[in-house]
Amino acid sequence: MHDLSHQELYRQTVRDLPLSEKLHLARGAVGDLLKVLCHDQNAEVIIALLENPEFGLTHARIVAKHHHTAAGLEILTRKPTLVADSEIKTDLHRNHASTELVLTRSFHSLNLIRLHNIAGGHEAAEHAKLLARDALRAKFDQSSPDQQAQFIITTEGRCLRFFYQTQFKTETVEFLSKHCYLSFILVHNLLIFPGLPPAIVRAIFRSPVIWRNLEFRRRILGHTNCPTDVKIKGKT
Repeated sequence: MHDLSHQELYRQTVRDLPLSEKLHLARGAVGDLLKVLCHDQNAEVIIALLENPEFGLTHARIVAKHHHTAAGLEILTRKPTLVADSEIKTDLHRNHASTELVLTRSFHSLNLIRLHNIAGGHEAAEHAKLLARDALRAKFDQSSPDQQAQFIITTEGRCLRFFYQTQFKTETVEFLSKHCYLSFILVHNLLIFPGLPPAIVRAIFRSPVIWRNLEFRRRILGHTNCPTDVKIKGKT
């Protein structure tokens, strides 16, 4: 049976049963009946399902995708082993019933790249994307300078749109100042970043590939934080 068949079977056979009977079934169901019960929208049934020794990742994925009460999803995500599953995370991010608590739990183990993909992608619900951006900023602030620099380089600076109020750590600036800039996309995103440190502008200036591009040369020399020595060299 596919999920749609289980949903239909739920509507036909289980939905209108008394709650006490559904709770009894949930604690001992196996096979298709267990999957059918995963479509129930009562949080108490979710609690009962979690007490069932047969309840596993397959069933948790059904709940994450099809359950639409905040209480039920919060109960499901109390189990770290379940919320760690990538498919469950994805469904929680798409589920409009996922609360801030549910989403925060799902973001906990994600790295900067995964958070960035959620924050700037098209797969998650809008409220999940907004919370992912907050989580991304917090994760970035907690990351080491080399991790921050590598993240900026890996995303070709696309991540910077989420950090307009962020000031780079001194060590992060040092790492970025040592980078050999060959990517026009990375340079473009760096140059439109408010408060780009002069040391990074200087590092971009040193790149022959970038410097030979007249448009980028103009933008470097016209940048608010372009160092005086760069302006002098640029005119020679």
